[in-house]
Formats: sequence, C-alpha cells, structure tokens
Amino acid sequence: FGLALDNAGNLYVADQGNSLIRKIGPAANVTTLAGMAGVLGLANGADSLSSFNKPFSVAADASGNIFVADAGNNVIRKIAADGTVSTFAGTGVAGADDGTTQATFNSPLGVAADRAGNVYVADYGNDLIRKITADGTVSTIAGKQGVFGMVDGQDTTARFNLPESVAVDATGNIYVADNGNNAIRKITPTGLVSTLAGNGTAGKSEGSGKTASFNSPFGIAVDGGGNVYVADSGNNKIRKIIPDGTVSTFAGS
Repeated sequence: FGLALDNAGNLYVADQGNSLIRKIGPAANVTTLAGMAGVLGLANGADSLSSFNKPFSVAADASGNIFVADAGNNVIRKIAADGTVSTFAGTGVAGADDGTTQATFNSPLGVAADRAGNVYVADYGNDLIRKITADGTVSTIAGKQGVFGMVDGQDTTARFNLPESVAVDATGNIYVADNGNNAIRKITPTGLVSTLAGNGTAGKSEGSGKTASFNSPFGIAVDGGGNVYVADSGNNKIRKIIPDGTVSTFAGS
C-alpha cells in the first residue's frame, strides 16, 4: 500500500496483505525488514519477531528510522536502523487523545516525517491531522475529532473528511490528500489550513486551485521544488500541482 525512499535509495514497502514491512535495495534485492508473514498482531521486538495489522503507509527519516501507520492496530510503529520495532505512539485502542503514553488514533493511514524528526499522521477515522514529536508526544494540529467537513482556517477550526495520506516539504508545509473532500489541503508550519487544489466535487478538471477537481485522491508526495504529486485513484491518473496551485495531469488517461 505505501512506499517511502530513504537517503541511500532504499525503498520501503507497507506489504499490507502479508502484514510485513519490506525493503528493496538499490540493486532491486528484496528483504523483509520487519513482521511475520500472515501473522496479525502488535508485537514489538527484533525484526522478524514483531507483528503488524494492516500496515498502510511508511516514512523514512534522516536518521534511518522507518515509521509505519499500523492502521489495524491504531498505532504508529517505529523500526530503528538495527531492525528493532517499537510502538512510537498509540495504545492500540481507537480514540483521539493527545499526549504521550495515553495518546490514541483511529485507523491512521498516512504518515510522513520532517527534517526535525517530527512525524505527521493522517488520522483517517478521526478526520484529524496529528503530529508526533521526536520524544513521542502527540498533538492535534488540524481538524476536530468526529466532525468532518471542508473548512479552511487555523488549526482545530479547520475540517477534513477522511484524510488519506500526508507529505511534508522542506520548509515544513504539510500536504493532505483529503479523500472524502476530493481535495488537496495544505497546512503551514503555523497551523493555517487552506485548500491547495480541488473544489470538493469529484471530477477531473485541470486548472488552478479550486477550479481543478479530483476523484478520491489517495496518495501524495512532494518534491524538492515544492511540486505536489497525487495518486488520483478515481480518475486513474497521477496529477501534478505546482507551487502556485495549478493542476495538470502528469500521467494517465
């Protein structure tokens, strides 16, 4: 389901059907980084002794740690460079509590890491965007738990509808594939939420900002130039959004 690249060119895969996290080296050699094939669970420990439940997405930080949105377990997992798996945040019980050991998530699907070691989560079941600092402290940076909608504004006054995935750029802006709203949202480092592109209605129009449309945007990534790429699943296309908000079809018919 999810893919991430590290600084050395290794590709990490959330192999959901196998409940595994896989690694593909630059020479295309595939290994199992963590998990037991076909075994659903929430076991921490060394690589093959650990278990996952519907791992949905992965992210790599600058220090070689891999973070996993372990959706079926309602937690975020961390795989250290030596292969040791731990629960980075979440108790395993569905909820929307902030904090440290008591923090909870509800079907977290998207995960991304910034240069400072913060991890961002598309908390799908709660319609929230969450932040986890390097010490494991969880906060809600945008949205209101259990209240869906398409509202721009400052942090918790904003609304999302089934946020699917997240990406973060070099300056700390967060981009959200807001699946239920058929839109791409942007959150600045100060917590201001805006609609980068999409009008809330399913469609395939090109154009700028809210004149463009998407159909169930699923995956999202951002490059070094600030261009955003979207897996527009309902349209069978890859879309590109340049920094000024202009949307075009990058690939697919």
